[in-house]
Amino acid sequence: MPKVQKKYNQIYNELRDLIGEENMYKVYENFKGMQVSFPSRLYTKEYMEQQIKERYNGHNGKELAREFGYTVKYFNQLIKEIEK
Repeated sequence: MPKVQKKYNQIYNELRDLIGEENMYKVYENFKGMQVSFPSRLYTKEYMEQQIKERYNGHNGKELAREFGYTVKYFNQLIKEIEK
């Protein structure tokens, strides 16, 4: 029996599995040939500063850090910068 060949290169298989074939094609059409790097931090520093100003009450830093996917140490650094 002949070996079944994969249709897509590995990264496109992974994208297809993650976001579906139609969206994988959109990514391919928009970024083909480019080297793309995704930052480990999802949100901008400016957005995080805004969220801290609006939501930080002096006691919920750990919860907010967890909600936004940041370490408590990084979150505390942002708080200190805002308080300056």
